Amino acid sequence: MKHEMKELPNINRHSSEANSCGSGGDRMSRQLALSALVALYLLLSSGCVYFNSFYHARSWYNQAEKTRQRDSRDSANNSEKQLYEDALKKCSKVISEHPGSSYMDDALFMIGKSYYYTGDYPKAERKFRELLASFPKSKYADESRFFLGKTRFRLENYVLAMEVFKEYADKTKGNPYRAEAIFLTGETALLENDSAGAVEQYQKFVKEYKNNPKAQEVQFKISQIQFERRQFGEAAKSFAAAEALAQVDKVRFQARYQKGRSLFLIDSVKAGLAVFEKLANDNKDSVFQSDILLRIAEGNYLAGNEREAILLYDDVTTRYPKWAQAAEAYYCMGAIVQNDWGDLELAKSMYDQAAKIPTTGKWGQMALTKSADITKVEKYRAEPSDSAKDIADDNRFLLAELYRTTLNQPDSALSEYKGLVEDFPESELAPRALIAIGWLYENQYHDTASAKEYYQKILDQYPLSDEYGQAIKLLGLRDTESDSLYADKLYELAEEQYFDRGDADSALILFRRLMEEYPDSRLVPRADFAIAKIELSRFVPNTESADSTYVDSTMILLFKELAEKYPKTPFGVEAAKLAGGLGTPKAVAVPTDQGKPKIDSTTVPDTTAVFAQVDTLSESQRAEEKLRAEIEATPMITIQEPVTKGDFVYPLSAVGTRIEGKLMLKIKIEFDGRVSDVNFLKGPGNADIDREVKKALLETYFNPIQFDDPSKFPGWFIYYYDVKLPETYR
Repeated sequence: MKHEMKELPNINRHSSEANSCGSGGDRMSRQLALSALVALYLLLSSGCVYFNSFYHARSWYNQAEKTRQRDSRDSANNSEKQLYEDALKKCSKVISEHPGSSYMDDALFMIGKSYYYTGDYPKAERKFRELLASFPKSKYADESRFFLGKTRFRLENYVLAMEVFKEYADKTKGNPYRAEAIFLTGETALLENDSAGAVEQYQKFVKEYKNNPKAQEVQFKISQIQFERRQFGEAAKSFAAAEALAQVDKVRFQARYQKGRSLFLIDSVKAGLAVFEKLANDNKDSVFQSDILLRIAEGNYLAGNEREAILLYDDVTTRYPKWAQAAEAYYCMGAIVQNDWGDLELAKSMYDQAAKIPTTGKWGQMALTKSADITKVEKYRAEPSDSAKDIADDNRFLLAELYRTTLNQPDSALSEYKGLVEDFPESELAPRALIAIGWLYENQYHDTASAKEYYQKILDQYPLSDEYGQAIKLLGLRDTESDSLYADKLYELAEEQYFDRGDADSALILFRRLMEEYPDSRLVPRADFAIAKIELSRFVPNTESADSTYVDSTMILLFKELAEKYPKTPFGVEAAKLAGGLGTPKAVAVPTDQGKPKIDSTTVPDTTAVFAQVDTLSESQRAEEKLRAEIEATPMITIQEPVTKGDFVYPLSAVGTRIEGKLMLKIKIEFDGRVSDVNFLKGPGNADIDREVKKALLETYFNPIQFDDPSKFPGWFIYYYDVKLPETYR
């Protein structure tokens, strides 16, 4: 559009009779008319530039919208991005050069959506907020409010996003944004780890908008969530519904396949087999066919047809010899042969075959572990040489542990444990074996009477063993006549005297009594080291003027002796550090002996009495020293990974703290590798994070046989748990 300056029209003049005053008026009129025409021209010219900018912006924006909407995408491709960027540049020009125009809200709206679809969500959020603040009654206000929620969702501000989505989900069914709002409410709940809330919203979406193209995707999500939550009965029904809604063959196949798996897991084996057999007939794609055959083999095994299952697994290895499915088939055959037939040699050959396949995935790694475990069996079964007779009982115990914890052969484990007790009754592992026998009777065979019989043997035959206290607990005899001062209890009382009552003398007497009366106890190194640490606290000078030369040399010799005495224990390592001048404790105030009755070193203190609190250690110092002692006295899990790891859900309430890092925990691991208790030693101390960590750990299992000393189970271990802030919250 062009505007050219046209010739000004003639202005009527009065005749020459007009007087001078009249002539002056005519000149003024002509000047005013000329000014008006110039102003009109300028207005039309600038208006045209303004209109041209907005017109082009709208045109480019509409072009991008047309192709994006056609493909049902919520983001722009490269060509659309260029159109959106051109549109927002023109709109920005309109706003900056014509701030009072009637197209301001149009321009803000197009800028906001252009930023959204090009992925610049922070700028998009600002523009939608600006539009809503400046033009609350704009025709774009409703859609801008909804897009404000979407930008917050993209920015992972889920709390504020959820407010917007719920607002639109509660609107009448005719609202154009309601369906997407319900879907996004479910998506937000899922990202917030509220799977139950997500399923509720997804089900609402499918019920009200089952003709929506997104319905098949949403129904499949419902099914997957229920499957992951181990709600297999509900999952089977949901996968059937997903199959009915599916409009794509691949989705239909996946839904039917997962329905079959769910049926297996609720023991509807016949129905599950029917699903997979129909899939095998309907689908000839080799990729899918290999997985289908695996599931048919699995179904036959679950139905008790072991030999048919073996034949089907073998068929998979023949037809797909280099595929990951063949590795799974070999692994499953190995498991059947090992667990049901008890043929470890044949099972090992199957596991080795699985590990050889190039594309093994997880099955190859699992097979390697199983094969290595069976190799250990061969090693522990071998007759020890004359020079190694002293490790025969160790091998017998380790073999029993393998059978019990890894190879799933409780009968063989029971036989080996009993053989150890009979053949090596003097071994320190004999009472451990009796505990394991009792555990097997109680947990595998559900024979409580036999379990108690073996626990009682520990009280009768091994009263000086470390397992005595454990047997007391298992028999329910705490606080009875049998619950005497055994090794564990002496150690606990000694710690209580020193840390809780501040009575170093009584603690020393109890630690020394433990070492004298229970010389073979595994607690002896701990007690010896505790004595040295208490003595060290006495020798550290309390004043700047004190001469520490004699003190230092004395303590160095003491810790050097401990390092040589316990060379391969955590206490020996720590003692070596102290002997070398590393990690020397700071000077602390020592409990005073003034005002205390003299105690003869040969007598046992009255451990039930309340000692006077004369210790000058502060509460924080005492707590720190107690923690150090607890850490030093407990074995640490360093590289051991659990075989089953519980899911940790980062609590929403702690997101603002952005807490990350390693927590130091003390966990109790049972005979079967299950974590049964958790104590927090060091960490941020956030109650919600601690709760979720504990929940995850109580669903965690370790493999006891993979530890250096399986005889420590059940027992307590130091464990570092890594807490990470999810990427969605960063």
